[in-house]
Amino acid sequence: MRGTRTVVFDATPLRGSSGHRGIGQFIFDLLQGLAETRDEWRDELRIRVVDDLDWRSGVSVCDDPGEAAERLFAARGTASKSLVHRRRLLLDRGAQRLGADLLHLPEALGTPLTRSVGRVVTCHDLIPLRMPREYLGRGLRRLTRSSVDTRRYTSAERLVAISERTRLDLQQLLGVSPSLVDVVPNGIDLSHWGPTPTDHDAARLAALGIGQKPYVVYVGYWDDRKDVPTMLRAVAEARKRTNLELVWAGRLTPRDLWKLGKYLERNEVSAHFADVKLTGFVSADDLAILYRNAMAHLFLSRLEGFGLSVVEAMASGCPVILANGSGADEVGGDAAIAVAQGDARAAADALVRLGADAEERRRRKEAGLARATKFGRVAMARGYLDVWRKVLWDPGFRPG
Repeated sequence: MRGTRTVVFDATPLRGSSGHRGIGQFIFDLLQGLAETRDEWRDELRIRVVDDLDWRSGVSVCDDPGEAAERLFAARGTASKSLVHRRRLLLDRGAQRLGADLLHLPEALGTPLTRSVGRVVTCHDLIPLRMPREYLGRGLRRLTRSSVDTRRYTSAERLVAISERTRLDLQQLLGVSPSLVDVVPNGIDLSHWGPTPTDHDAARLAALGIGQKPYVVYVGYWDDRKDVPTMLRAVAEARKRTNLELVWAGRLTPRDLWKLGKYLERNEVSAHFADVKLTGFVSADDLAILYRNAMAHLFLSRLEGFGLSVVEAMASGCPVILANGSGADEVGGDAAIAVAQGDARAAADALVRLGADAEERRRRKEAGLARATKFGRVAMARGYLDVWRKVLWDPGFRPG
């Protein structure tokens, strides 16, 4: 009979800047999924969650994934930039002292410099390598990124890719053997997202300054790959034929707003930016309200590792319009309306069609609800448990 093995899971990215991004939500949902499946692993695995790293006291750990998720979610984004350096220098040895047989890194940033414990690493995407001009420039950073990423991912016993697109990128860009990569799609709390409006929806929309006319919603931040200019051009074109507004939910820093304005100005779409309703960062409850009352989720990003907002929208009964070949189309499948990248006219046509055709909206809503059931956080947790078991009980695996 095989004995209990210890997996140390690094949840500290929730404390840093990743806490307010998709990676933070992924870590929260994975920890909650592990808590919900506790009876399935408690006799064979001990899961220890690293919730903080300190230069003096070292590693802080919690042995309850659900408790750790709640505590860290409340503290997300509060850690200093030194957190990444602490991860590099403290995490591996700290995991060893915690008795780890396996260390799981849910974010590659800050990969430990030492390797005392076997590890599994989640790869969300290799976007900087796919789009080097936009993200890496032409200097030393561009030349070294590939070698850095190669070290990050080839130092692991196994890798988890959040999509087939990411697994393909690992193979094509870094030469990682597909046999070393397991695909485990991200998952969400399906019980939180739903299509049925509540008595509080109208009041919350009014508080956000929304609801006077039909709207489409975009959730995310400003980034070159998000293709905001095409999104704005699509909305501007659709407005010529139907009554709607664009609601943008997401945390934008003053510098982000400045960069966004300059970028849009260069692309001659800055005039449309004034018509966008910026809500800033919203709670999960408010985001669910935004989705289920929207005409569509407009998400024309050119490149994604997954596309978490696509699942959230579908689970909320919100039709999705996205770009072909983006990676998010893998998530949306046949339930989403896919248009060519950069095709603002096609996206506008889709918006107009959804606005005018109630039957089309109903079909997309039902298809999205059905597809979203494939992306629950319990299914995600079970996928990670299978990966850990595959490594830990491999006869050739040595923890150190």
